Amino acid sequence: MSFARAVFVTMTAAAGLLCGGCAHHESAAASATGRISDEASHHEDGMHPYVASASDPAWLRKASEFHGHLGPWSTIGTLLGRDAAARLGGPGAWDIRVVCWTPPAKRKPPFSCIMDGLPCGSGATMGKRNIGFAWENGRDPAERPEVYIAKAGPDGRLSRGFSYRVSQRLLGELQAAVAAGTLESFSRRLAGMRSDELFDIRPLTDAQLARSAELLAAGVSD
Repeated sequence: MSFARAVFVTMTAAAGLLCGGCAHHESAAASATGRISDEASHHEDGMHPYVASASDPAWLRKASEFHGHLGPWSTIGTLLGRDAAARLGGPGAWDIRVVCWTPPAKRKPPFSCIMDGLPCGSGATMGKRNIGFAWENGRDPAERPEVYIAKAGPDGRLSRGFSYRVSQRLLGELQAAVAAGTLESFSRRLAGMRSDELFDIRPLTDAQLARSAELLAAGVSD
């Protein structure tokens, strides 16, 4: 796997792009090939401050309160982080590493909202500098966002991890929820879905683990 110029954005630099506690729009669209459209329409219906439902699990309440409202991309990020933590032996606040491959044009709501969910699910945070955006030449900017989550061993080397992409099925259902203005109920339904219904999951290769470690160590700002 060849790597060209990479851009890593620390969460501090990206803070203005995140949407926790902010009034904003949630939207997304997917084509038949699973690509994400830049022409997604904006919907404000249902995007109000989070009000917990009795059926909301504790983790969803925590993530939604942190994010500021109940939305699909923050919920997706939380679910993704929780799944990776379970596969890697439990939340590892200090030894978890997260890289979200997202083109600069999509580092804004709704897509950037995934970065509010990832810390809630994985334990990685901007203060520990073990999470951030990345991009590099050669990747398709219209492709689905991809997230690498890995765990470091006692020697600090990344020994194991997984790559996650939102499934084409989920993108199609998200597009339908946008059109129907039912994003909150859709987000609650996500909370009860299986990981294999939500994501395409693959083990990280040695090259991908090495690249993740390199980006996080460099902390190159955009």
